[in-house]
Amino acid sequence: MSTQLSITTGDDDSPEADLVRNGLYAFNFTNTPYSHSDSVAFFLKDDDGQVVGGILGYEWGGWLHITHLWVSEAYRKQGFGKLLLAAAENHAIHNGCHQSLLETFSFQARPFYERFGYIVAGQIDGYPDGYTSYFMKKSLTSPSQGSMA
Repeated sequence: MSTQLSITTGDDDSPEADLVRNGLYAFNFTNTPYSHSDSVAFFLKDDDGQVVGGILGYEWGGWLHITHLWVSEAYRKQGFGKLLLAAAENHAIHNGCHQSLLETFSFQARPFYERFGYIVAGQIDGYPDGYTSYFMKKSLTSPSQGSMA
């Protein structure tokens, strides 16, 4: 029996992409004792309800994996990134996570994350060309303080 296969392009938010993600999740759940994952999403909104920042990720295997943290330029350096990070970390601790990990670039927020206890666990020089990608982690031991002070 011969099957013809083809490779096509698509979008990351397509049903096909969901099938790939869910296939990998099912494999992971079957081959580890960790059979559940929770998404993490907290948003910063202005008075009009417009999103001006947010943090995204997921919890799996006792870890919080932060995939995105962004605050609009107009709201940076005012403590909102700290609030978003604390919200995600506290949520993860409440759900039994004991570690957090993320990736950032040399042109992004490494010093920001280091101020809140993250350490470099690995790096890739030249990704992208001329820059460095940092993989950072942190032990989550007690709730983070999210005050603006």
